[in-house]
Amino acid sequence: TVEWSQSAAPQWASVYGRYLDDLRGALAWARRETVNRALRIRLTVAGLLLWNHFSHTEECRARVSEAVAELDAAGLAGSAFEMQLKAWLGGATMFTQGLMSQAMEAMERALDIANRRGDVDYRVRCLRLMGVHQLFCGENDAAIHTISRLASVATAEMPSAIPEAEAALGFAELFTGQLLGVRQRLERRRELDLRDIHDSRRL
Repeated sequence: TVEWSQSAAPQWASVYGRYLDDLRGALAWARRETVNRALRIRLTVAGLLLWNHFSHTEECRARVSEAVAELDAAGLAGSAFEMQLKAWLGGATMFTQGLMSQAMEAMERALDIANRRGDVDYRVRCLRLMGVHQLFCGENDAAIHTISRLASVATAEMPSAIPEAEAALGFAELFTGQLLGVRQRLERRRELDLRDIHDSRRL
């Protein structure tokens, strides 16, 4: 994950793109025996960045759904593995299947685990995705509340996420017709964003 965030996108793709077929083969092999449940879950989590980077969103959703179904039997319910899988399942479902209640339920579960584990990165990820879901569903007040929570977490615990929170609040205000401050907020977001352009594309 650290290398992915610090490498230029084309460079990372050229190094790790070749492993997609290896991942698929490993998952197919692990699927043959129920004793491999935990391994399948770990392999799926390891593949999340690959599927995301190459925009294989439906493949990600399908593989993550299979892994989620094995969590209880593998004894990994409530673990960091479930947190990661549910967060990605929620996002992938929203962007491939539509604004389904199952997507929000998955993200809420991931957020609950992130809160209990003190995982700030996944708290930020889940709140952002939940806010997007609420905005697209027309639940504007709920979305602003969720994104305001995101901004609070970013300010207090993860300053690197402040630009992202500013942008999300700006879009939420745009959806609700609060146009006066939207441009100022988005301009402030631009000033705060010190990351390379290849990182910005991965939000």
